[in-house]
Amino acid sequence: MKINFNELNQNNKEVLTNPKSIFTSLKDKSSKYGGYLRDVQSDVLEQWYENRNNKNTIIKMNTGSGKTLVALLILKSCMNENKGNAIYVVPNNYLIEQVAKEAEDLGIEVVTSTEDLKFIKKEAILIINIYKLINGKSVFGLKDKDNIKIDNIIIDDVHACLDSAKSQVTININKENIPELYNNLFLMFRESLQKQNFAKLIDIENNATSQLMVVPFNTIIRKKEQILQCLSNAVETVPEIKFSIDLLKEYINLCDIIISSTEIEISLPCLPIHKIKSFENAKRRIFLSATLNDDSDLVKELNIIDNIKVICPKDNSDIGNRMILMPQSINPKISDEEIKQSIKKISLDYKTFVIVPSFARASFWEDVADYIYTADNIAEIHNHDYQLNVLVGRYDGIDLPDDMCRMLVIDGLPDNRTMSDLIEEEILINNSESLKRKVQMVEQGMGRGVRSNSDYCAVIIMNYKLIKMLSDLDILKYFSEATRKQIELSNEIAKQLTESSINDILSVFDYCLHKDEQWITVSIKALADLKNETEIHCNQSIISLRKAYNSAFQQDYDQAIDYLNELVSKELDNKKKGYYIYLIAKNYANKDSIQSEKLLKEAKRLNSGIPITSIVPIYKSKKNKNIKQSDAIMEFCKNNRYENPTEYLLNIQAITEDLHFNKTPFNTFENAIYELGKSLGFESTRPEKQYGKGPDNLWIDNDKNYCIIECKNEATSNIISKDYCEQLLGSINWVKEEYGNNISYFSIIIHPSNIIDWRASIGNEKIKVINQTELENFKERVIDFSNNFINPNNYENSTNIKQLIDEYKLSLKEIITQFTVLTTLEKKK
Repeated sequence: MKINFNELNQNNKEVLTNPKSIFTSLKDKSSKYGGYLRDVQSDVLEQWYENRNNKNTIIKMNTGSGKTLVALLILKSCMNENKGNAIYVVPNNYLIEQVAKEAEDLGIEVVTSTEDLKFIKKEAILIINIYKLINGKSVFGLKDKDNIKIDNIIIDDVHACLDSAKSQVTININKENIPELYNNLFLMFRESLQKQNFAKLIDIENNATSQLMVVPFNTIIRKKEQILQCLSNAVETVPEIKFSIDLLKEYINLCDIIISSTEIEISLPCLPIHKIKSFENAKRRIFLSATLNDDSDLVKELNIIDNIKVICPKDNSDIGNRMILMPQSINPKISDEEIKQSIKKISLDYKTFVIVPSFARASFWEDVADYIYTADNIAEIHNHDYQLNVLVGRYDGIDLPDDMCRMLVIDGLPDNRTMSDLIEEEILINNSESLKRKVQMVEQGMGRGVRSNSDYCAVIIMNYKLIKMLSDLDILKYFSEATRKQIELSNEIAKQLTESSINDILSVFDYCLHKDEQWITVSIKALADLKNETEIHCNQSIISLRKAYNSAFQQDYDQAIDYLNELVSKELDNKKKGYYIYLIAKNYANKDSIQSEKLLKEAKRLNSGIPITSIVPIYKSKKNKNIKQSDAIMEFCKNNRYENPTEYLLNIQAITEDLHFNKTPFNTFENAIYELGKSLGFESTRPEKQYGKGPDNLWIDNDKNYCIIECKNEATSNIISKDYCEQLLGSINWVKEEYGNNISYFSIIIHPSNIIDWRASIGNEKIKVINQTELENFKERVIDFSNNFINPNNYENSTNIKQLIDEYKLSLKEIITQFTVLTTLEKKK
């Protein structure tokens, strides 16, 4: 056998460290690269190399600009510079294959096992998913000994990775799959839940599927040893716990525990990333993302606070061409069904993907879809060639380049992913962080169809709730500048399409799909003056919150309280201020329970959405403003800053989308009833949610008529149960106690049936029911009213609004007369 002596004495051979030079030197790279780096790739690599010794670097590159190639060259540079091993982290196994394929095309050696000798000897880059890095058994920090050291690490698609990482500090205990553990924990907390809100507890025990209760943190602190013992006993038989418990067990007292009729969720408010010691101590940590306009999750979850360098291409010529239209904003009378049927026709010529937030919404597309992709079959996406495809809840991590996707539909607001997210959104309704996350997901979704500077895609945004959110100019600032410019350009087009039909609106996409020269010129010009991102985008409050969590992890509750008090002193919004005081109370509960209870009362006073504990807040009867219904509607529009009457119509359509039996979670349904009451000019409150007693909803008109409403839209029985009747009677008594025995009131239950259980005792109460038929009639009437309301002469004229209220019979008394049916008693069995 011959020996190649030229390969010997490699120590004397020059080792390239500049990633651009490394690319040029790769002899086995694919011809697809054309021998050259693209300008944006070269630019980013130059900037990184100049700042390569920075500990934390965020690289933001537009979708399809070649982030994977850049990442592999950076890690190869780190290894060549003798800076140790190199690890490439992606959100899932599907993307491991994509990165490995890119590395093969480049001729860069990669492996996928920590046991591979090439990785151990620092001869190859290790590719892993985020679960391998962050879990309770992580070989990068949580082993008893011999943890794998990290020298250089890149986390690609970092926002998607964070969603996966957060699941590692969340334990979900499903009642059906793990009944013994669920029942043990439920019984452990039942007494404190009963003190908190007996009606909600009964709902959960009666399997109200979307009802949620937050276990009071003082109960968690008091029973932390029992909770931990209960979980530890189940580790061997419940795999879901095995990879989370070691991240959580030291911090059970800081966890949130939320209970529903089907599940118990135990979660930490942020990642204890310090437990992954090798990640904390890495020399170079590089985070790759699309050019999203918010880095809050990155800061909050990975504790990236100091020594940060942000790198972006100076040239934005890599951005693909997108036309983004919202037909229902152009013409609010266009229905979802019209859009769906029109999209089906377009899909015959152009391959189309529809991204929906849930399985429930996917069912809306079933009659026209050729294929529906879920988490279970997403790996097949490149094996099929269907024309109309539906993606369920997948806003990131999927590439749909070129002809694979020419028409992309974003249908609906992304769902909250955890029960904790739902509770946080209830506490801070429309808070900026929640909105940013949803905007970020929508933007990531819109990026699926444009994967390079030569790619192009038509994007439709539909669903009134999503359109209502995106119609707010304050929300647009949460998009990246490039996407914002494309939306602004598309809005200019929309101005020329006012009240056009769906077919006329969709025909405008031909300019994009046929690559019309005028359209291309205008769209390029719109993006010509984009700014280079050099700053991290994160609200200072997020940094303070993370510092508070860090202190709490170290049991330094005084320091955590100091950080939170600083936030309280600067905050002007009462909801946020109340939330921060709630977090202060949570820290105090670990050292001074009496002070904690005092603070809870103050938090609840400022923010009625704060979870109710055993401390029952005092209800303060609302003073009726005694203004005419028509004037109240005008005031409502003014308070919501509606610039034109169309925004009122969009508001009503968004509300009515949430008024469905069985399909809509009860809390969403109750909130829609609350919003509808306000929109129709009534005093509208949710006493049971805000104070733990009273009806689900209470409407009061200017004539001091009281409408007491219990919402049972999730009920499936054809009988109104004895429990439901007793709950309504209790609410009637509560309203009388608060407002006087002689008030004029209507008692309403929203339920599929009007037949009352024969065992129920309702006395002389005349209970009325809004059933499915009457609910649909009511929604239709309100939408008809709103359609006439959009006439500017009506919108700004109280007299004309009064005439419309009379014409459509939407005073409180007439709503009861028109859209309710009387109850009947079931025959005695």
